Amino acid sequence: MGWFTCPALATKNIKYLDYRYINKLFSVINLTMKPYKLHILVCHGKTCSSVGSERLLEVLRDKLGSEGLTNEIKTSKGGCFSVCKETNPKGGFCPVIVIYPQGVWYRNVSESDIDEIVEKHVKNSRIVERLLHYKM
Repeated sequence: MGWFTCPALATKNIKYLDYRYINKLFSVINLTMKPYKLHILVCHGKTCSSVGSERLLEVLRDKLGSEGLTNEIKTSKGGCFSVCKETNPKGGFCPVIVIYPQGVWYRNVSESDIDEIVEKHVKNSRIVERLLHYKM
């Protein structure tokens, strides 16, 4: 296992990794990847961004950091979750946060809601009912 030279390209001395070696590498990587307790996605679609979702993600990350939770909780910015299209006028539910693996969708989240979401949902697995949009 390891490197081999492709016979068709032997004159060019191009080397490739043997697929068995690649599979072994991936098995080692998978064993060492750190699992997260939760994954929190903040919508960064055009409508959510226009009402502060980018700042919301910063506040969320700061709060998780101050609580010592950054090694347990993964945060990501997401594309458009299309929740803005469910209201008239458009964007009435923005910004939106989704928390997995529970599949909890929160709407109309503001910076002042982050403390409550972290305390209730992240730390104590309780849904913040007043912000709940949908639970899978």
